[in-house]
Amino acid sequence: MRAAVFLAMEEQDKLESKTPLINENLKKSLNTSDGRLVASLILDFLQVFHLYFTEAVFQPELNSLNGLDSRDLVCQDLGLSDVNRNSPLLLELVRRGRHKDTPMFCPEEPSEKQIALACKKFDVYDKESSGSVLTEDVKNILTDLCPSLNKSMLERFVSDELRAADKMSSKAVDLQLFLGMYRRLFAQCRSVVRLVRALCNRSDCSLDHVTSLADGQQTKSPDLDLDEDLDDGDSFFDDPLPKPQKTYGW
Repeated sequence: MRAAVFLAMEEQDKLESKTPLINENLKKSLNTSDGRLVASLILDFLQVFHLYFTEAVFQPELNSLNGLDSRDLVCQDLGLSDVNRNSPLLLELVRRGRHKDTPMFCPEEPSEKQIALACKKFDVYDKESSGSVLTEDVKNILTDLCPSLNKSMLERFVSDELRAADKMSSKAVDLQLFLGMYRRLFAQCRSVVRLVRALCNRSDCSLDHVTSLADGQQTKSPDLDLDEDLDDGDSFFDDPLPKPQKTYGW
């Protein structure tokens, strides 16, 4: 009996001195705000796609006593929009990062190639090679150079330019005046492009959203169509985990 007691006490000392199964690198990471934020993003991904079994393993393995930040706190910390709760925040981060990595070079002036093309279009309408074109042909040339621009906007632009140059009563426009108009139109379009890009840099806005707002149309937030067929498939994988039963040990 004494031997059994001593053996049991010795075995208990071994168990108490045994190093616990703790991932030290993970523990250090979770003690930082960025590490906890990464874990919160992964947890949000699991919850959005209803990966209950993976989540049931993920959270205990983290062994985080302080817990993870909620989706709302993560959005607030990263400056993300939470319009579409069917989309994981990781996806929004990827989209925003990819957009920021896209080069946003916007030249100050038309390139030599663009100027040469403008002169070539001008020569097409200058059938008599007089160095000038009819005033009503200026809009047609600009339309050929910028086919996506609104025609009524181009008409107003040409009228304003002729009025500023005191050429409203003139029947012809020479090449120098035309090139000046083309450069100013380029500058105005450039300012619009900058505005659209600035709006797109906001996390709650995309290029399609800005374009549709400019057209006066309402847009619907992007959705991953996760609301459909959520109940289909094997219930073993789809049903939530049952609550753990209370167990007793010796």
